[in-house]
Amino acid sequence: MDQNEIWRATLGELELTLSKANFTTWFKNTFISSYDGTRVTISVPNTFTKAWLEKKYHEAIVRALRNVTQNNLREVSYRVEVRNTTPLSQFIEQTETTRALRDDTFVNERPLPSTPFRTVPA
Repeated sequence: MDQNEIWRATLGELELTLSKANFTTWFKNTFISSYDGTRVTISVPNTFTKAWLEKKYHEAIVRALRNVTQNNLREVSYRVEVRNTTPLSQFIEQTETTRALRDDTFVNERPLPSTPFRTVPA
C-alpha cells in the first residue's frame, strides 16, 4: 500500500465513527506526507486543524492507522502543509462534478416550449 491508499483506508475507518459534518470539516485537505513503517506524518491545511486533530482525534487516528497498516506505529505527528489535491478532496470534487454533470444533463434535456414566446403590448 502506498501513502495515499493507507490514508484513504484510514479515512474510511474514521468516517464510520464521525458525523459527516465533523469528518468533512476536520479531514478535508489532509494527507500522509511521510510514512516509514513506524512513523507517520499527517499534513493538515492550517494550525487550527492541526491542534484540533492532535487534541480531539489523535487516538482515533492512531487506532485507524494501526488497523490499516497492521503495524504498531511508534509515532504519528502532524504538520501544516497544503497540497492541491488530497484523497478526501478528490472524492468530494468527483462527487460534486458527477452531480453537476447529472444536473446539467437534466436541464439540457428538457424539451423546448411548444409555442413561441409572444410579447405583450405595454
